[in-house]
Amino acid sequence: MIFKLGAVASTVSLVIFGAGSAAAASLSECNAALIVSTYNKIDASKSDWRMATFVDKEAYNKIKESAGASAVIYGVPVGANYDQFRESIDRYKTSTTESFSQEQFHNISWTGLGAEAADAYKECIRQKSRGLYIVPDKATDSDLSFRVVYGVVGGSPNPLPVKWMGAAAKDASLPGTVSAGEKIIVIDRPAKSSMLALNDDANAGFSDSLILTPLPPPIPPEQKFANRCVIAQTDDPGPVTRGNSFSWTCDRLRAGTYAVSLSVVPSAARPVRLNWHSQIKFIGDKETEVFDLAKSSGGTIDTVNAGIGTSFQSNGNNITVKQSGALPVISVFIDNTWWHMDFANQSNDPINIPKNVSISVIGK
Repeated sequence: MIFKLGAVASTVSLVIFGAGSAAAASLSECNAALIVSTYNKIDASKSDWRMATFVDKEAYNKIKESAGASAVIYGVPVGANYDQFRESIDRYKTSTTESFSQEQFHNISWTGLGAEAADAYKECIRQKSRGLYIVPDKATDSDLSFRVVYGVVGGSPNPLPVKWMGAAAKDASLPGTVSAGEKIIVIDRPAKSSMLALNDDANAGFSDSLILTPLPPPIPPEQKFANRCVIAQTDDPGPVTRGNSFSWTCDRLRAGTYAVSLSVVPSAARPVRLNWHSQIKFIGDKETEVFDLAKSSGGTIDTVNAGIGTSFQSNGNNITVKQSGALPVISVFIDNTWWHMDFANQSNDPINIPKNVSISVIGK
């Protein structure tokens, strides 16, 4: 049976109380399961870097393990490691100080729950709760759906008489008893933060709580994107041979003018000389903008000091990007390789790219 609560006009809070470990505490304890379930399922208008601030290392590692290094968590690229992921979030913060509360994070995340996606999250709450508790089921802009779960503990009665509390319950037609098992209730999303309370009315000691919030307005589109990208360490790209390239990916950037620079010192098993060129692509939803990067150390370098450059280096190129939200990809192409100064024969010696690099795309 489904019970529907009316709209909430005044400021109240949704609370449902449970014995042992309260579901309110379980919500925070199960954050990792909620994030894994919803990080790529929330409507883009509701998801941005403010959601990513709640991603802890446990959730990050689970997502990267299952989805890979190309995954995007609430609009923020996974990056090479958790520290780099957090650094990316900090770059988004330069545009605004606005943030979400824990309750707002939960309420927005619930909009990404579905019949399949919610399983791990629901199971986490069930394992951490007992007696009488509530499990978020799914949500929309206007409604919130929950499962009220009652498990008989010791000699607690079945059905269990309950008492609903809070302003949200005053005008609602809600059951006075809850039988063992689950009941779905649907609540109008409130216009202000609100609370609904459920206590057992048989002195069994059951109580539980949740806070409901309206969906916050989205931040302006420009503030969903970063205005700078700095990479100092990456996953090891591995060896690259003649005719191939290697790349680094930054955060999605706003439209504007950027100073782009890179400095990468390659190595090889034996002294190698090579020709190279580099470029940056801004991959947007509608078009891809491509810019060649000027070579500060010349078009030829050597892995040993032979009077020419020893690094792929490009400094201070000014690039103007027309579209917001484009994904910058900086690439270095290895055109030709020789064994040190033996220009008669091209070499296929693999070139090793280090983890430590210096790459920046800075808004002006």
